Order: sequence, then structure tokens, then C-alpha cells
Amino acid sequence: MADRVMSGVTFYRDEYGGPAARPRDDSWSAIGSLMTSDVQNVATWALRLLAWIDDVAAGRSAGESWQGNSWQVEIDRAGVHLQDLHSDDWTGTHTLAEARAVLLEYLRFLLPGPDERRSELATWERDEGRDHPSRAEI
Repeated sequence: MADRVMSGVTFYRDEYGGPAARPRDDSWSAIGSLMTSDVQNVATWALRLLAWIDDVAAGRSAGESWQGNSWQVEIDRAGVHLQDLHSDDWTGTHTLAEARAVLLEYLRFLLPGPDERRSELATWERDEGRDHPSRAEI
């Protein structure tokens, strides 16, 4: 199990029931926005990003990238790099451990019950044909 890294983002439901993020400070706002605007309510996307981070950290992959509705994500050994697709000056970079902590927290936010998490994890593993690298922590 990896060292516990505390996330700098608190997730909550807004007045319309949608996911929202409250960053501890500006350095966490981009990754909070990535979760609520691009991952949204789709736990499978959070599981995919988490697996990519784990794969890069373990050396199973040199790097991964993903483009959502609002963010371009680049994952490499140096960290997770975020670029807002609609603004040249809104970016964010986090260590793999920091981004991993945010994703685990967001999964628990989206799927608060252990049965919900196990079900989504089983679906992801069936679709991907492998165990999720963070299985023990999900």
C-alpha cells in the first residue's frame, strides 16, 4: 500500500446535486475542476485515470494522456500535468501520489458505499481484462 497522501480538494454536491470541488488553495483548483467537469459522475473514468497513474508509477507505462471536455491530462513519471482546454493560463501539476489521493477520494465521493465501489471495480476489471492496480484501496 502506498503512503497516505491527503488530498487538497474537498468534494460535495452543489445545489443541483452535481459534483463540486472546494480546493484547499489555488494549486488544487485544476485537479478539482478535472474531477467535477471531465470525470463528472462517471466512476469508470476515475478508475481509468487511477490505473494509468499506478501503471506509470510502477513502470508498466512510460506515460498516458487523456482529453476530456475541459482538460488535457498528461501523466508521466514526473507527475500529472493538467491544461485547461479553454484557457492558456489555467494549469496544474501534481505528483503521482497527490493525484492518486484525489482520485481515491473522488471515487469514495462518487461511490460512497463499499458495495457500490466493488460493483464498479468488478465491471472495470471485466472490461479491462485485468485486476485494477489499486484494487486493495478501492
